[in-house]
This record gives sequence, structure tokens and C-alpha cells, in this order.
Amino acid sequence: MAQLNIRIDEAARAGLDAYAEARGIATGDLVRQLIDQAIKDPGAAGAEGYVNPYNHTRPATLSYVERRTLAMQHRILALLGTRPSGQTTGQNFGQRANPSHGAAGRAVEDQWGERFDPMDLADGDAGSHLRAAEALEHGYTAEYPDLFVAMEPELSDQACDLVHEILTMFRVLQFAWSQLAPDEQQAIERSERYAQDMLSFRGFDANDPVESRLLGYARYLLSKGLYVDLRETFAAHDDGNSHARQLGLYQRLLAAYRPLWRAKQDEAVRGFGLGRGALTLTAEELHGLARASMLPRTRLATNPPAGDGGSAVS
Repeated sequence: MAQLNIRIDEAARAGLDAYAEARGIATGDLVRQLIDQAIKDPGAAGAEGYVNPYNHTRPATLSYVERRTLAMQHRILALLGTRPSGQTTGQNFGQRANPSHGAAGRAVEDQWGERFDPMDLADGDAGSHLRAAEALEHGYTAEYPDLFVAMEPELSDQACDLVHEILTMFRVLQFAWSQLAPDEQQAIERSERYAQDMLSFRGFDANDPVESRLLGYARYLLSKGLYVDLRETFAAHDDGNSHARQLGLYQRLLAAYRPLWRAKQDEAVRGFGLGRGALTLTAEELHGLARASMLPRTRLATNPPAGDGGSAVS
């Protein structure tokens, strides 16, 4: 095996020793686990920017207290999940096989002879919870993926902020478009084909590992009663599922929108509001944003240079 020598200060070493001791392992083993976990970090995008957020959702290790706490919770759930007749609440549990587990699945029998899938502990029955408690009490780390299958990795503050920013931007764009006269809307769309689509929220791709997390948070925000004016938009796009990647378009749009919106806010503050329309984007500004959202080659194709049939918003 390759050898790696590093120098750390005394405080860091003491912290590592205490962390390892709490988990009942040697400091060297802990460091190897942490390095292994960092290498498998799903936050590191691959060569094509692909990120699999479910690649490493289980902890490498659990402390005695964490294991004891989780084991007791599973034993309590096992008691709650047992019916007076002796049957469990998950009597049809084996019929809900997870297709991602393959044709054979991972079904086993509990002490009542009931077949269940231990990968589905989010629902669980008495047998699965007792088995989970046993795995935790004995520290069977290879079983941790089964125990944490329902857990997702955290969505960072930056990603959450991005969802808020995107939804807020489209609220502004949607309102501004609705305030244009029909001839202004037509003029923009003559110059920039599909301009209204480009300036409308189309959701996130539920099949993309990155965008699906953003979609989940966006749906959660709507369920809290936020962005209610976008509910119809979500409903019109399969509950926010675009079925195609949109993040690149949104980021191009944001890059042009941020300085424009900041300037309008500053102008409104300096002018003490400047009336109700001070923060409403104009037709010219919407035209510029629609153009900015397109890829450069698309802009050239849809808007040939002057003299080659190009047109402009009048």
C-alpha cells in the first residue's frame, strides 16, 4: 500500500484522536475512512459535470451513542408496527419491490415468515426494524446503506439560494411580460423566436441528478405556500418536471438579469420608488434577457446580421 505522511497541529491531532476514540477505532483507520469518503464525495462532478447525489449517502462510521440511539428507535418502531394478532403492519411489504434492486430483489423473511425488502426501511415493518436494530447494535457497517436508504445528501445553502433566485426571477419576468401590450410582445417574438418560452419557468429535469434535487426543493417551497403565483406554471409543466435540462439556460438568464435588476432596485431607491412601475422590466429589457438566454450559435441563427434579413424590436 502507498504511504502518505502529513503534518497537522496538536489541536487537530487531539481532535482526531477524540473523534476516533468515540467511535472505537484507531486514529489511522479513521483517517483512511475520511479520505475514502472524500474521494467518493458525490459533490465532486465528473468529467462531464455528472454528479450522483445518492452515491454516498451512508456515514462511514457511527459513534456508540448514535448507534444506540438509532437502535432503540428501530426497536420502538418494531413494537409499534406489530398488530395484536401477531401480524405486522407491513403484511404486503414484499409486494412493493424496489425495481432498482433488480429482478431478484433483496426480499427476506422475518420471524413471522413474512417476506420483506430490507432496502425499504423508510416504510418498514417489525421484522425489518428489528433487523436494523441488530445491525446497529453489532456495528455491521456493510449494512448501513440499507439503514440510510431513505436519506438524501444535504442540499447546500448555495443550491437552495439558487432555487430561490431562479423562482424569484421568473416571478418578475412573468409579471413584466403580462404588463406588455400585445404589440410589444409580438415585436419581441418577431425578433427573438420563442422569447416568451425563454422568459418562462419550465421546471427542472427530474431525470438529471443535479436538477432533480433543485426540483425537489422547488416543490417543497410551493408546498410551504411560497411562490404561489408560479403554481399554474408548475402544473402546466408536469409539476415542474421539464423532462430536459434547463439549468444552463437559467444560469445564462441569471447572468444578464442580476445586474439589470440590481440597477433597477438602486434607481428605485434613489428616486424614492419612481411610481408603481419602477421595478417592472420594460419591453427592451425583456428583449435583451431573451436574447441573453440563448446560446451564441442560436442567437446568430435566429437573428442574422443586419443586411441578411435581421430585424429588431421597434
